[in-house]
Amino acid sequence: MQQGAYYVVERPDFIARFLIGNDRPETAPEADVHVELADGTTRYVTFYTLPAIDEVLRRHQKTGEAAGSAYFWSTDLVIVPEPGVPAMTRAIEELVRSGDIESACQMIPRSGSDD
Repeated sequence: MQQGAYYVVERPDFIARFLIGNDRPETAPEADVHVELADGTTRYVTFYTLPAIDEVLRRHQKTGEAAGSAYFWSTDLVIVPEPGVPAMTRAIEELVRSGDIESACQMIPRSGSDD
């Protein structure tokens, strides 16, 4: 469901807020996501598909960014095999279920907190 700039997915274990820009939720090749967990903590994750990374590398080659496409990086990067919020949501479900979200995704400190 759309809430302002965010596309929001709610599950029993988390609420995910996707920033997908002008992309459609079904086809978004990348997204920045805040995942609020049941324990009240929030994690940050950036999703990309491999074709989306390839597109960035090609653009960098043309623009000269990142030493002319010598590398690609993104904080808290998780690569998904297919585009779209449904695929990204499945990845979040597994990250939460397995506990890997704690290693793969940084915690966003609460306002006024030293966490």
